Amino acid sequence: MIRHILTITVVGVMLVGCQAKPSVDSSSTTSFEPSPYNEQTQETLTAIQTSLRVLAETQRESVKSHMTTAQQIDKYNESRAMPKGLDVTINAGRWEGPIENALKLISEKTGYKLQGPLGKRPVTDVIVTFSAKERTAYDVLRDIGAQAGARAKVSVIVNRNANMVGTIQLTYL
Repeated sequence: MIRHILTITVVGVMLVGCQAKPSVDSSSTTSFEPSPYNEQTQETLTAIQTSLRVLAETQRESVKSHMTTAQQIDKYNESRAMPKGLDVTINAGRWEGPIENALKLISEKTGYKLQGPLGKRPVTDVIVTFSAKERTAYDVLRDIGAQAGARAKVSVIVNRNANMVGTIQLTYL
């Protein structure tokens, strides 16, 4: 009796394994609705990127503890003022690469002269990533500087002469 049940089970399993696969209609198309969460996720990522940039700037500024409170306030206000010519809109999409190439792109778009790199060049490139869709060159430079962190410093030297815009300077630390 057990032998018959075992034989029937084995034959049944073998027959199930030989079952034909359902055919797929290649003419039918599948459309996907965009998820409402994609936009929210992108907004959240942008907010996180901004927060990280502000944190990095705050950490960099906290090193200047030898300054008086009034000097720190003046320096803070000066750093938030947009230099002439950096209000140019940058449309580079999502960009990733060495910091020198990113600064070259910004300098070409703004007319600023690129100076540097100064200091000892690191063994590996400092890689930066930014999304530049309808953003000012000033905002993109702030992102680049924050991402460089303790490896490099990005400075903007504004020329007071009306004929020249200024210089973007890269210094490796």
